[in-house]
Amino acid sequence: MNSVFIWRVLSIIGLIGKSRPLSVTEKKSPAFSLKTVRRKTIFLILTAIVSALIVGLILFSKTEQSRQFAKNLIEQRLNSIPNFHISLGEIRGSIISTVEIDDIEVKIDGESFVEIEKLSTNYSIPLLYSIISRKKLYLSNT
Repeated sequence: MNSVFIWRVLSIIGLIGKSRPLSVTEKKSPAFSLKTVRRKTIFLILTAIVSALIVGLILFSKTEQSRQFAKNLIEQRLNSIPNFHISLGEIRGSIISTVEIDDIEVKIDGESFVEIEKLSTNYSIPLLYSIISRKKLYLSNT
């Protein structure tokens, strides 16, 4: 096959720039470089990995394991405060956007401070910002 034909086909499908093949006597570099192709490939691979991690996080946040992990983490951190004890009931919803917690009991110095039958909130966590914006918060104690 003719090398000019191959270059034309590659330039038509966009793999290389619209240039002709170099002869042995010419000193110019081709319209594309291996370095550029490598950078684009690395960028695409990294984008695919980050996208897969985000999708995995969204799917994991809707599982019972993630809610149990969040419950244990919250109780562990807050119960480490001296003379403070919190007990959480069932957690429902997606950790990323909506949370409902049943039967919250807070004790200070061993005495009941507050009991909440149900706490419900809707919020959003923008991926590019470190701000959590709360949309709604409901407390009920009947």
